[in-house]
Amino acid sequence: MPLARAVYAGARHCVCCRRVLARQYDCLGRPCSATTIPYELARSFDVADGDVCTVRMLAACIVLFARDRESVH
Repeated sequence: MPLARAVYAGARHCVCCRRVLARQYDCLGRPCSATTIPYELARSFDVADGDVCTVRMLAACIVLFARDRESVH
């Protein structure tokens, strides 16, 4: 949790991380659940945005803001 907070807070200093935060809902189209895999989410972004910063920022967002996966049964 502390590392995720640090990554998220550091986004203001990184152009790529800011772009990920600005576009995450446009690219993903849904909120993340706690079991989501960041590498798979990064594939939803343009190739230019699918770098290490994207995966790290998505992982931080999952840790900080993801909801529990809900069962349909």
